[in-house]
Amino acid sequence: MLVVSLSFVSAQSEDDFIKMADEFMANNQLEEAVKVYDQAIQKYPNFIKAYGARGFAKEMQGNNSGALADFTKTLELSPDNLVYLNERGHLYLALKNYPAALQDFSRSIEIYKDSPMAYNNRGIANREMGNYQAALSDYNQAIKLSDKDARCFYNRGLTKRMLKDLPGAIADYNQAILLDPEYDAAYKNRGLAKYLSGDFKGAIADYNKALEFKPSDASTIYNRGLAKLASQDRIGACADWRIAQGMNYSTASDALKQYCQ
Repeated sequence: MLVVSLSFVSAQSEDDFIKMADEFMANNQLEEAVKVYDQAIQKYPNFIKAYGARGFAKEMQGNNSGALADFTKTLELSPDNLVYLNERGHLYLALKNYPAALQDFSRSIEIYKDSPMAYNNRGIANREMGNYQAALSDYNQAIKLSDKDARCFYNRGLTKRMLKDLPGAIADYNQAILLDPEYDAAYKNRGLAKYLSGDFKGAIADYNKALEFKPSDASTIYNRGLAKLASQDRIGACADWRIAQGMNYSTASDALKQYCQ
């Protein structure tokens, strides 16, 4: 563990503050890193990098309100900073403040029209707000700019499923998996799309694959149970729901009462 006198830190330059805080961050000593950033900001009140880095540290601590305040201060000092516009946008997504996230990602696109991830991120905000056609347009633009990012295809697949375009959703999940063969969420959601399409065996195969990468996902185990029930495998379905129930997935208890008494 790195141990440093913070009174010593107070005498340093901007670069020295960042270097010392980076060492704390590398050792996962988040509280100590935040203290260094605090002193840096006290000495240099307009130190953009210190506000931004402290925001990252606070976010890692789970202090979302503190992180949000730091990213906002960073953007007051540097309004067109793409890194912190996107980071604050992601934080707004986590806080379910979708209109604010949409505003930040839209501003990112105004500044840098060729950023596929800015369109992808705005697509997420639009989708969460129920603006599915706007989300689809954003994902289309993201993929037009770069067709090598699995996340863009995955997110477009989610939106197509919301629009009841199941073949289109499956095609996008296929592409996401082609680009990232260990993308557990893509297997899981392709499984759901196949289930909704009546391809129960295909759904089970996808749920099995998703569980190879994320075996403790109770919702995937529950969904696999639904597909097994639809495939006339009641015993297998009940076995899955018992596992999910043991993982405190409450919906599994209802299924057990209905089908497995």
